[in-house]
Amino acid sequence: MKKIILPSCLFLLILFIGCQNDKINPVNPQDNTVTEDKLNNRALELYSKGVDVLEAAKTLDEEYSYDNKTLLQSLYKVGYAAADIVKASHLVFNYDSKTSENIIYSFLNDKTQSDLAILILTEYVSELKLSATDLIYFIKKINTIEQQVSILKNLYNKSNSEVFTKLQGLGEDTKEIVKIIISQYKMTQDEATIFLIELKLAAEDISVILKDNYNYTYEQAAQFLKDNSYIAVEIFAAVKKVYNLSAAQIGQLLQKLGYKAQDAVDILKNLLIECKDMVKVLKDTYKTSPEDALQYLKNVKFPDFDILNSLKDLYQLTCSQIADLLDKLSYNSDKAAAMLKQLKFGWSDIAEVLFDHYKISYSAIATILNNLKASTTEIAKALHDGLKLDVLNIAVILKDVNFSLENIASTLIELQNYLKITIDNIIEILIQIGFDRCDVLKIFKLPCF
Repeated sequence: MKKIILPSCLFLLILFIGCQNDKINPVNPQDNTVTEDKLNNRALELYSKGVDVLEAAKTLDEEYSYDNKTLLQSLYKVGYAAADIVKASHLVFNYDSKTSENIIYSFLNDKTQSDLAILILTEYVSELKLSATDLIYFIKKINTIEQQVSILKNLYNKSNSEVFTKLQGLGEDTKEIVKIIISQYKMTQDEATIFLIELKLAAEDISVILKDNYNYTYEQAAQFLKDNSYIAVEIFAAVKKVYNLSAAQIGQLLQKLGYKAQDAVDILKNLLIECKDMVKVLKDTYKTSPEDALQYLKNVKFPDFDILNSLKDLYQLTCSQIADLLDKLSYNSDKAAAMLKQLKFGWSDIAEVLFDHYKISYSAIATILNNLKASTTEIAKALHDGLKLDVLNIAVILKDVNFSLENIASTLIELQNYLKITIDNIIEILIQIGFDRCDVLKIFKLPCF
C-alpha cells in the first residue's frame, strides 16, 4: 500500500512544480479590431464611392467596434456634410435631437451652435413638431430672426401669429419680428395692417412698421392708430418719437385730426412739451386769444410765471395787457407787482399798472415798489415817468413812505438833471414838505440863520 502511495505523491509534486514555472499569456480582446486610421480609410473609401451616409454609417457600425460618436466623427472627417452626420445620428443610431446635438457639436469645428440647431430642426421635423419645448429650445439658438421665421413657417407650417407669439416669447425685438413676418409671408398692405391690429402691438411699434415697410407719413400713421381706437396720448407719443416731430408739427396734426384746443394742450402736456412751445401752438395753429390760452394752460397746472412769460414773449404783450390777465387770476396789487417785476417789466410800467388797474394811492404804490427792493431813485423815476407826478408830489410821497431826509435829498440831487431842478428848488421843496429848515440846509452845508 505504501509502495502505491509514494509514486503518486511524487507525480503530483512534479506536476505542481511544472505548473508554477509556466507563463500565462493574457488574451487581447481587440486582436480582431483595426486602428482608427483604418477606420478613417474605410470611411474615405465609402465616401469616394458615393455611398449614401446612412449606408456608410451602417457599414462602419457592422465592421468596427468603435462607439457611435467615433464613427460619426470619422464620416465627418472624410467629407460627409454636417447635415449628413445629423441624419445618420438620427436614422442609424436613433439618437434624439438633444443627444445628437451634444455628440455632434463636440467635433464640428467649422459650425456654430446656430448652424447645428438649423440642421437639427431640419432633420427632426416629425419629432420636434410633437415637442413644443424642444422646438423652442433649438429655435432660440438660431442667430437671426429671418432664419427663425423661415424655419417655423416653411418646415413647421406655423401661422404668422403663431410665429410672432413664439419669437416674442423668446424676447426678440417686436418690430423686427413683425417686419420679417410681413415680408416672408408676403402680406399685402391690407393684410399687414389687419395683422398689426390683431397682434395688439404698441402704438410706437406699429408706427415704426408702417413707416419702414409702407412709407406711411406721420399723418397717415396717426390716422391709422386713431381709426383703430388707440388713445390719443399713445398715438402722439408714438409718432413724435418715430418721426422726430416738433411741437409745431404735433400741434398741426392734433388740429388736423379734430382735437380741440384744450384737448391738444392736455396731450401736449403729457408729451412733456414745454409751455412756450405749447403757447406757440395755441397762437399759430389754433389762433387762440391770450385770455383763452391762459385758461387752457392753467387747466394743465403750468406755473403762472411760465404761462405769463410765454404769453408775453409770443403775443408781445404790454405790462397793461399782462395786468389784464392777472386780473383773471385774481391777483391783488402786491402779488401783481411781484409778478410784473419777475416778468422784467420796468418800475414805471408797474407803477402805472398799479394805479390804473388797482386804483391804489401813490403812497401805496411807492410802498409796494420799496417792498420789491426798488431803490429810492427808481421809485422817484417811476412816480415821475409812470404816474406823471411833479417833483413836489414825488418828495411828499417819499416822505410818506418814511424815507429819511438824507435819502430823499440825495435822490433829488442824483435826479437833478433828469427832473430839471436846481439845488435851490430841492432845498425849497424839502422845507415845504415839512422837514426842518436847519436840517435841510445842513445837508447842503449851508449856514442856518
